[in-house]
Amino acid sequence: MGTNNLSESSIAVWKKWIDVTRSRCHLHFILNGGEIASHVDCCSKSAGETIKRVVLDLPDDFKPKRVLEVGASVGFNCLALAAHYKEAEVYSVEPDEDAVEVAKSMAQDYELNYIPTVGVGEVMGYPDGFFDLIVCHTVIEHVKNVESTVKEMTRVLSTNGFVHLEAPNYLWPYEPHLDVWCVPLLGKKSVRLLSFLQGKHKDNWYVEHLRFVTPGKLEKLFSVNELAWENRSEAKLRNAANGTADIKMYGFASSVIAFFGRFGISKILVSVIGKLRLYPSVLYTLRK
Repeated sequence: MGTNNLSESSIAVWKKWIDVTRSRCHLHFILNGGEIASHVDCCSKSAGETIKRVVLDLPDDFKPKRVLEVGASVGFNCLALAAHYKEAEVYSVEPDEDAVEVAKSMAQDYELNYIPTVGVGEVMGYPDGFFDLIVCHTVIEHVKNVESTVKEMTRVLSTNGFVHLEAPNYLWPYEPHLDVWCVPLLGKKSVRLLSFLQGKHKDNWYVEHLRFVTPGKLEKLFSVNELAWENRSEAKLRNAANGTADIKMYGFASSVIAFFGRFGISKILVSVIGKLRLYPSVLYTLRK
């Protein structure tokens, strides 16, 4: 993909989406480089790196026929998925109609096998077992009903397929959308109060968009839906302890673990963090 392929129609729908996105979902949206073309280039590269990490979490011989992203926004991850899995059909559901128009236009520009649709994770109009790979990144905390979304992803997942799920961990004392420190498990009222005390009260309305997911809550839902899972957040922490981690979101945690590693107690620290589930984000691969 390249920004020289971005059509005038894509630029037009991009401008329309930028005008409304901060009031809908992307509170801190910034146009990288100050121009649409440079922003698309930057986000395309970032999405490419994201999909590389997804692929590394899957079996080496895994070749999906159909791929879905739940909550794709303007579709960067899906474009990267379509570029990587060239033989696959890539689909997405996204409730923001303007974002879907951006995704459709870019899919045309880049001539990729990607079909964006307007929809929600709770009810998807696809047959049972339709998808071999489902990607759901930083979306499950925004849906109206977490239980229904996990159930629906399970329904449309093929027998040998995988779900790659990532979200903030609301046991961690930081809310990334509002950019505020908070006290875990005290609920939305406490987040509103603490955001006010930290000078972020103008964004308090956004708290209603959030579902405070935790490893325990999610794993209970996985179990109910008869999904097997691998907790990759804990695997990342173990990698940090032995010095083999490449963890962008865990930079601070990695530094702390490396520091305690000098005293030979990093593995103990990782074990305690793992048992308490005190890591910034949840990351799972799931299968039936």
